[in-house]
Amino acid sequence: MNMLVNKPKSMSVREWLIKTLSLRDNISQNVITSVVTHQYDEASTALNDNNSIEISGFGKFYFNDTRAKREMAKYVSRKEDTEQKLAAEGISDKKRHSYERRLLTINNNIELLKTKL
Repeated sequence: MNMLVNKPKSMSVREWLIKTLSLRDNISQNVITSVVTHQYDEASTALNDNNSIEISGFGKFYFNDTRAKREMAKYVSRKEDTEQKLAAEGISDKKRHSYERRLLTINNNIELLKTKL
């Protein structure tokens, strides 16, 4: 039986990978979590300094400048839209908090892309 086929939609890829490997290889989820987290962190760090990384057994991954520029344009547009919604009169505290969190995420994404472009 191939356990790598049925990933539930509610589960992240990382969670699914950890659970599947734990069951398949009969290894503690804590051990696999540590290894997977380390690999994700190292790959992320490597992509901050380089435009490509190669992970043995998975392949080579490239940073796409063209797509990054399109994403940056989307983030800038979303930022302007969210700022306008925040400036609107009469929005509830719940909505205001939601827009502030969204704006924080957008700003973080913009700063991350600025380092690569």
